Amino acid sequence: MSVVFRSSAVVAIVGARIFTGLGNEIESGTVVFSGGKIQAVGRAGDVKVPAGASQIDGRGKTLLPGFIDVATALGLVEISLSPPENDAHEKSAKLTPQVRALDGLFFDSRAIPVAREGGVTSVVAQPVGNVIAGTSVLYRVSGGIASEVVIAADAALHFKLGEQARGGDKPPQTRMGVVAAIRQQLEKARGYQQKLDAYTKEYEAWKSGARAGVAGAASATTEAEKKEPVPPPRNLGLQAIARVLAGRTLAIFHADRMSDILVALRIIREFKLRAAIADGAEAWRVAREIARDKVPVIVAPVRVSPSRMETLECRLSNAAVLHAAGVEVVIGSNDVFNVRNLRYEAGFAAAHGLPRSAALRAITNAPARLFGVDAQIGSISVGRDADLVLWAGDPIDTDGRIVHMWVAGKLQSPTR
Repeated sequence: MSVVFRSSAVVAIVGARIFTGLGNEIESGTVVFSGGKIQAVGRAGDVKVPAGASQIDGRGKTLLPGFIDVATALGLVEISLSPPENDAHEKSAKLTPQVRALDGLFFDSRAIPVAREGGVTSVVAQPVGNVIAGTSVLYRVSGGIASEVVIAADAALHFKLGEQARGGDKPPQTRMGVVAAIRQQLEKARGYQQKLDAYTKEYEAWKSGARAGVAGAASATTEAEKKEPVPPPRNLGLQAIARVLAGRTLAIFHADRMSDILVALRIIREFKLRAAIADGAEAWRVAREIARDKVPVIVAPVRVSPSRMETLECRLSNAAVLHAAGVEVVIGSNDVFNVRNLRYEAGFAAAHGLPRSAALRAITNAPARLFGVDAQIGSISVGRDADLVLWAGDPIDTDGRIVHMWVAGKLQSPTR
């Protein structure tokens, strides 16, 4: 196999067992990368290592894509009980679609290096607490400023159902009110977008007419005689929701109780949203319905025991039941300070019926696909970013140990 490399800094990992994230494994393979991109992947005998490349002995080890945790507030919370150090929950209102996690990220968070200890190279940091909580951000945990590490600035808009959203000192106070508020905001955003579309059409017609008049047309058009159209007042919240309605931003509905999950599916169908269910403690009870609607589920975390009344029917086989029904399963940590334990969440799921390959995919390629960044991260294939972790032992068991980690092709310390 002949490959032309665009960088003199070439690294070859030779002889490793490679889990590509795409459903196949290579027992003894070679991966070559340079310039932050994967240049070649294949069996050790089929990939020619370029002269001068730095060679890493991968024999007896496993090479995986960097793990992706899509259920965390990493970078938004530094000290959970200290309000000045907790930016995850905007408490001024319960409907805050306009807030962006990107604007609250603390890139020097001491919890970020800890995440790397578990092989995590990217995370989705999400706002929490409100009926519509705002948009999350997908970024690398390699350290640096936003322009260096952010992969998707507006990764998803988060909707909360059930106990997480109701109560408190602000409306809505009931599950009925929560769902009504979400529907009302979606309808408002639809109307807002229609006004924007009408303004754009009117403005283009006006501009065309104005140009004809300036060019000295024999008779100015009626459009040119009109005043310049005025756009509708800018509304950041409705703009964020309108992007969801257009399918440009993923909608994530956080729900644990079976009835709340079914409500989320109704909303998704009603507004034809590109969406996922998150948390999903009782998702196993309605696995067929979720599969029918082709809605992925972010199981976060893989619960050992109930934490609230609405998670009473949680079970460790949740992910396995969903997978067996044909649901795309993604696994998250639902943690901040122990994002490193994401691999154990996948291990729990594998120990309780989820096929091992599906468990690994649930923290690599599946989350990348869900957020539409699988052409960049989440797999070991040519052209993808070189987010790679070389493991000794089982990556999703306690004997797993990181030997080397690269993020975007740069050797990265997996420790604090």
